[in-house]
Amino acid sequence: MKLIVMRHGEYDKNLPDKSLSSYGIPKLLKSIDVLKNVLYGQHYDVFSSPSKRCIQTAGYIEDTDKVKISESLDEKSSYVEIDSFIDNLLIKNVNSILITHRPQIEMILQRLDLCEIDLEPAGFIYIEILGEPKLLAVIQPSIL
Repeated sequence: MKLIVMRHGEYDKNLPDKSLSSYGIPKLLKSIDVLKNVLYGQHYDVFSSPSKRCIQTAGYIEDTDKVKISESLDEKSSYVEIDSFIDNLLIKNVNSILITHRPQIEMILQRLDLCEIDLEPAGFIYIEILGEPKLLAVIQPSIL
């Protein structure tokens, strides 16, 4: 099973709905180009936090109507919710992309016993899970 954990694109803090910002979208598109090369020829289920910026980010990867919205990935979700969500993914053993927020990414990495990574907006972590989770790559938009 392969797992991609992605932080939503940069958003405009001045907008009440926290939509993606015009200055963050070019960074997001660079990350998406790299992500599409990683995904080439493989199927992934795409899960998103219900926040607008996460759903917008997911829309650059998959048709929005195919994105699965999960309250477990919401910015207010707890470690218990993340733990249960990851357990269900591991049972299903399906390649998945999770688009969420910095605190939830930290919880996911903790749950998988992986090192802490300060992921930039629109960055992603590529993980392989065959028994023990193995970190394959960390993509930060600032280095693209």
